[in-house]
Order: sequence, then C-alpha cells, then structure tokens
Amino acid sequence: MSQLFKSGVGGGGGGVTTTLTGDLGGLVTPTVGGNIDLVGEVVQGFIQTIGTPASNLMEIKLLEPASDGELLIGHTVNAEPSVSTLTAGAGISIVNGAGSITISSTATSALDVPTDSGTASVSGGELDILGGSGISTTGAGNTVTITATATTPLSFPTDSGTATPAGNALNVLGGTGISTSGAGSTLTVTADNFSFPGDTGTATSAANTLTIAGGSGISTTGAGATMTIAASASVPQSFPTDSGTATPAVGVLTVAGGTNCSTTGAGSTVTVNVDGNVSDSFPTDSGTATPAAGVLSVLGGNNCSTSGVGAAVTVAVDGNVSDSFPTDSGTATPSSGILNVLGGNNCSTSASGNNLTVAVDGNVSDSFVTDSGTATPSSGIINVLGGTNVTTSASGNSITVNSTGGGAGLWEELATDTASNSSNIDFDSVFSSSHDIYFIQVANLLPVNDGHYMRMRVTNDDGSSYEETSNYWTLYHAMTYTSSYQAGENNKTSFEFRRTGRPQFGNASGEESYWNIWIQRPADASMKTVIQYQGYVNIEAEESNPWIAYGGGYYKVAEALTGVQFLWSSGNISTGTFKVYGIKN
Repeated sequence: MSQLFKSGVGGGGGGVTTTLTGDLGGLVTPTVGGNIDLVGEVVQGFIQTIGTPASNLMEIKLLEPASDGELLIGHTVNAEPSVSTLTAGAGISIVNGAGSITISSTATSALDVPTDSGTASVSGGELDILGGSGISTTGAGNTVTITATATTPLSFPTDSGTATPAGNALNVLGGTGISTSGAGSTLTVTADNFSFPGDTGTATSAANTLTIAGGSGISTTGAGATMTIAASASVPQSFPTDSGTATPAVGVLTVAGGTNCSTTGAGSTVTVNVDGNVSDSFPTDSGTATPAAGVLSVLGGNNCSTSGVGAAVTVAVDGNVSDSFPTDSGTATPSSGILNVLGGNNCSTSASGNNLTVAVDGNVSDSFVTDSGTATPSSGIINVLGGTNVTTSASGNSITVNSTGGGAGLWEELATDTASNSSNIDFDSVFSSSHDIYFIQVANLLPVNDGHYMRMRVTNDDGSSYEETSNYWTLYHAMTYTSSYQAGENNKTSFEFRRTGRPQFGNASGEESYWNIWIQRPADASMKTVIQYQGYVNIEAEESNPWIAYGGGYYKVAEALTGVQFLWSSGNISTGTFKVYGIKN
C-alpha cells in the first residue's frame, strides 16, 4: 500500500479535503493521521477536483519501491520522470547505498605542478597555464596550446658538429683554454691564458695573444688565420742508411732501434744503445779475431768453407765428418751438432775450452790375479772364461759363473738367513735329490728369553706346515770342565738341543752359542732322516763355565722332506746367522 496524501494538503479553494470520489465509486475518508490510502492494484489513476476550476485533473502515478541510490529523473520524451541511478563519467566513481550516494574522483592527476621556478597548485579544480616572455597559451575544448611568440633556435652549429637541445637544455661547455659559467639568465665564456714550453723556457699568452718569433735559421710570417714557419737554412729532407733511405713525415724522422739495439730521445739528443752483449773480439782455436770498421770476416779452414747471404753466415764442411759414433754398446748420433760424452760406472767426463777429459772416479784394477797366472785387460776389456765343467755368461753389469757338470762331493751354499727378534727361521724348500748330505751352521745364537733351548722341526710340503707330531728321537751328551750329562728323548714334537737338569741357553751378551748340524738324505722317501750335531754354549750362571754338546737322532717317519725350521722352546730368536750347505751328488 502506497501513502499518497497527508492531512493538510489543500486543493484549489484552500480548504482541507475530507472526501474523495474515484472512478470505481465510493467515498474515501481520511484516516486519523490525515492520510488517504488507495487500496488495490491501482497502477495509475486520476483525481478530479470539484470547484474552480472544475475541469482540472490531478494525475496520480503509483510507483514501486526504489532500490539503493535510485532517484526520480526527468524524461523529455513523455514528460514523465523515471526511477534510475546516476551514471559515472571518466575519472568518477559512484557508490550507491541505502539512502546514500557517494561520488568520488578516480583521476590520478597531480595537484602540484613543479616548474623551472616554483611550483603551481590546482585550486578549485583548476590550473592556470599562462605564457611567459615570448610564450603565449590558448585553450579550446580539452586542449591547451603553448606557442612561442619569438624565433627560438632548435640547433646550434659549431666549428665541429651541431648541438641540439635535449630536455629543453643546451650545455655550453668550455674546451681547451676555455671555461664557461652561468648565473641567472647570463652565460659567461672566458678564455684562459695558454703556456707554450719551448726548448728553453716557456711562453705564455697575454691578452689572448701569443707571439711566434723565428730563431736561428727560422723565420715566421702571419696572414689571416695562417702562421707560416720557414727554415732560412738548408734542412736535410732524406737520410740514406746502410739499407734504404728514410724521409721525414710531417716534420718527424723516427730513429728506431734494430736487433739488440734501442733508441731514446731527450731534448735535442737521440741516444742509440746496444741492448745485448756485442762481441768486439772473437777467440778461436788459434788466435783472436777483431772486427775492423764494423766487419768481421768468417773464413773457412781445412775441410771447411763459409758463405754469407743477408744476415746469415753458413759454415760448411768440405771433407768427411763422422755423424755416428759406435761404442761397446750401441751407437751415438749427434743432435743439432752436439754429441754428449757422458761418464759411466766409476767414470766421469768434464770439458773446458776445446778439451774433453774422461776420468776414472774409483779404483779400477789393471791386473787380475788367479790361481794360475794373472790376467791384464786389453783395450779396456778383460775376458772372463769358463774352464772344465764351468761356463760364464753376462747380462748388463753382471757375470754369472755356472757349473756344467762334475763337481760331485763339493760343498755348495744353498741358503742363508739372519735372525733379529724373529719368531722362527725357515728353510722351506732347501732339500732335493741333488744332494744327499746337508750341513747347517748356526753362529752368534741368542734367545730373547733367558733359560730356554733351541728346537728344530721338518716339513714335507715346502713349508705349508711343519711336523709337530711325536716322531722325533734324540740322544745327546753335554760336558763342562768338571762334569758331563747325557740323556735320550723320544716321541718328542721336535729335535731338542739341550742338557737335562741344568741351566739352558742364556740371553746376555757373551752367552752366544754355535752349532754344526748334519742331516742325512732328507729327500729320500724310502729312508728315515738322520741328524748329527755338535755345539758350544757359554752360561753366565755357571761363572762363564762353557759346555759343549754333541748328539744325534732321527725322524722316525720314512718320507721325503723339503726343509727345516728353527725356533726356541719359548720366545723369539734375538740374534743368529743360519747357513745351509749341501754336498753335490
């Protein structure tokens, strides 16, 4: 229901309306609040006034409720207002609310405008753009035109090139002897005084004037912007040399150095220097040559000739010259005209001048005494030849003497080893069918631990393992100056070199022992291996009373043995030298 009238709204007669008759008939009576309500779906109707003028009609148009920001806006087509919102233009923002409309500017235009002198501010949404000296401004629509009322140069030609303003600015800079300064609307260009160093003294311009006067053999003339300097005496225009002629260019003659030569200039002086050593004398094998007038003659001698082209001297050999030098071992060939003569074992070489000296550094025998006769080297060579059942061979610096047969019954050294705090001494593969009888010599034997004895075991597999089964049998006898001891041991795990019930080997200096051991046919698998031994022992515990021992035994298993092992009953072997010999079959 829309509210249309309130009590007190008058008609043409000025009285208060109390009744209303519509086209649908019936009376409408104001409410207590003085309102007349039209009830129903009336969209548009007319209210007829009674009285004068009776023909007037009042049109009532019923509208629906308006949205946020909607207003009654006039309409020229049908003279009826419309309900609508405002439309935002460029740079304007409109925000519609319940009972409110907010209009804002969205433009980003500056409100302060800096200028060359001072800053202009927008006032009341306006900014005045005015012309200055030689400048006028006009406005039309949204355009402001700025016009220069006088001629303004856009380019500035100079003696060299043309300057064009950039950003409405033209830089006026000083050159050589010129400085510029600016203050307000004034630009000041100032010429500095120049100074001109001469060979002697310095001339300075006065009032921007410099007088150029001629000296000895020189005259000057001036006309317009040209100064002419002329030589009044003869000046060389070309300079012949040993090779070619130099001519000055733009009044300058360059004096340059050549090979091993440099030049320097200071004032009126050019100095020519030699950069390296230049020989002024040339010693030879016979006499010394000295250049004359800068020339040195290089002449050929016996089997030698010389020739020169340009800067090169060629020395040629006219006769035979060795180009290879055979030696006892190999042939030497010179490289780049050089042959190195080097020393070998006990031999050194040295050179001085044209002399080469070969010297012997150590003792070199010149005779070799033998069992029968003496051999003397010939041409530095001595022949080592084999005799009956003996041959010799050589490789590098070694000569090997070999037995080719015979020699049965001769002792041969087969192996040696030295103990130094060693747990054991092993000869793994010393036995073979080449020998039936072996002799082992032990010297300077000392244990690490005091009071223990030496043991010996055998191997049948080249030292992979040593037999420790109870197959060793021994009989021994030991004696001193005053007593003797004897005993037998069987089913032992090694041969034992000891005495029963008495102190054993000492470990102090002076208590060394010495042993000779014979072993019979150890490599024969059909026989049990038999040993014999004798020894000498010194015991400090018995007041340096030495004792000797001898004995024998056997390994009761018939098998082929390959080696032996020595060790102590406890601890390591401190010192001792072990050597194995065999009697050749």
